[in-house]
Formats: sequence, C-alpha cells, structure tokens
Amino acid sequence: YEDGRVDKQLTWLWLFVLSAPGPSLQIRFDEEVAAHAWVNVSGARDWVSQAPTDFCHETIVRLVTKGLDILRACMPFSGRTAAKIDACLTSHRNFRWSLESFRV
Repeated sequence: YEDGRVDKQLTWLWLFVLSAPGPSLQIRFDEEVAAHAWVNVSGARDWVSQAPTDFCHETIVRLVTKGLDILRACMPFSGRTAAKIDACLTSHRNFRWSLESFRV
C-alpha cells in the first residue's frame, strides 16, 4: 500500500458438516462478502484447476487443492460421526507436513 501498510493473511481450511444442503440454509454473510456460491468437492476441485486466477495466488491454489484432495479421500461424510470424520482427516499426516512448503 502507498501508506506503508503490508497485507498479511492467515488462511486456514475448515470443514463444516451442515444439517442440510447449503443452498437451503438461510446464511447471512457480512459486508465483506461480495458474492458466494455453493459447490461440492468435485466442483470446487474443477474450479481451482480450470480457473486458478480466481484465487489470490499460487499458494492459495495449492492449499485449496491439497485440502480438497483430502476431503475427497475422506468422503462420504453422511452418517459419520464428527470423531470419525476427524480421524480420517487427521490420518493424512502428510497434510500438515505439506503445508510447511506453503510458508512465505
């Protein structure tokens, strides 16, 4: 920025298991959200692959891609307890190690 500020962000992937399909829920976003879309894991993976410039930069593309690959490996979530989902996600030990390469 011209005033000397430096933009730094912390990006973290979160998994939310909703009680109903996203589009059917009444979710109010704050004023910082310009637009939103509901996509499934496969659709999100296709989006990242086909339009990487829709994302901030290569680091975010790599982070999202890795996260989506792990989610796909742990699906389906339907009928599974939170503990079982967590166990699957944390079984991907290389995920934390892989994130080390994203440090800037």
